[in-house]
Amino acid sequence: MSTSGNAFHARVASWLKADGWSVIVSPYYIDQGQGKAREIDIIAEKVCNRRDSQRHNTIIVVVRIYVECKFVLVPSVFWFADRDQKLAEELVCGSGPFRMDNLRTLEHHYLASSKSVAKVFASSTAREVDNEPFYKALNQVLSARVSMGKMDPFVQGLPERSSFQLRRLEFPVVVFDSIKKLRKVQFFGASELEPISGNFQLEVRYAYNRSNGTSESEYLLVDFVDYDKLRSFCRLLEIDAEVAGHLA
Repeated sequence: MSTSGNAFHARVASWLKADGWSVIVSPYYIDQGQGKAREIDIIAEKVCNRRDSQRHNTIIVVVRIYVECKFVLVPSVFWFADRDQKLAEELVCGSGPFRMDNLRTLEHHYLASSKSVAKVFASSTAREVDNEPFYKALNQVLSARVSMGKMDPFVQGLPERSSFQLRRLEFPVVVFDSIKKLRKVQFFGASELEPISGNFQLEVRYAYNRSNGTSESEYLLVDFVDYDKLRSFCRLLEIDAEVAGHLA
């Protein structure tokens, strides 16, 4: 049982709870684009910044993460190239109070991390994209973010809504149990397979239909996080919240 996907799912949820996150395990939702019931492993929230002011209402920054837990059974390869810096900056500044006329925006973990991001991926056994394990995880976190993005905060300990200003940061996240089976290669130009040594992001253009029938297309970055580096990743989210509270 210790090597099952469900056991790893429980381990991630337990770690988040111990780190002070409010956790919803395996919530179901209706995929807006396809009208189907889907499940995501974890939605977690945490108050990562609170700024009290005598002149204004208290500003509270809540971080929400949509998490899919992936137990890596087979080797997988990710192709890397430079991220689209302009679109990454627009993504950051479109969520919360971040703005490019303030240098602190560059502390956001999307912009402060390596400029090299994953573009595409493949496992050694998947013959069709629907059977690709990371494709399934990616689809789950993205569709959950779209369909559940308007859900009210559920984090414990929030005061009455009229007494504070809420800022919320949302991130799609894939947590994997071990980095040992993951490899990377450069997308442009010949290069050898190399081990992936730490957390990284995958760049995606996500097109979907809303419930009203309109089409949307977004540029997004998805964090891929090694379980052993989950603590350092969560600290980066706290920096994001600190900057958001400062700029708000």
